[in-house]
Amino acid sequence: MLASAVENAGEGIGILNQDWILTYANTALAKTLGQAKPADILGRHWQSFCDPSNLDQHASILATLQQKAR
Repeated sequence: MLASAVENAGEGIGILNQDWILTYANTALAKTLGQAKPADILGRHWQSFCDPSNLDQHASILATLQQKAR
């Protein structure tokens, strides 16, 4: 039931592993990132989805999240 709710959510949901590689994505996230299905984006590093001019900002946010998760 939970898996179905996540998959069918209108918001994009993804999970990154410890190396910042996308290991799960629902269909909404794939579509947000311009792809038809989740399989098209799995296995990619989070930076591959970012505008290169914003990488420092995104890296800073993720570093903060990583520290809070400890």
